[in-house]
Amino acid sequence: MKATKATAVVHDARAGLRINAQCQVVDLSGEVIPGLYCGGESAGGFSMHGLARCIVQGLIAGRHAAAS
Repeated sequence: MKATKATAVVHDARAGLRINAQCQVVDLSGEVIPGLYCGGESAGGFSMHGLARCIVQGLIAGRHAAAS
């Protein structure tokens, strides 16, 4: 008899678009793609994850876009 059933689930994406500190998407040459921002699970990297990552990167991108 089993008490529970467990299934492995992928929690975080480790691949995605490369961004700079202002959450602007950069191309393979490291050049900013004007007007393109990314955050949350769509942005690659091993840092923060989940809702906090989405909120913080969204705030950074929004502030930078509004100032441009």
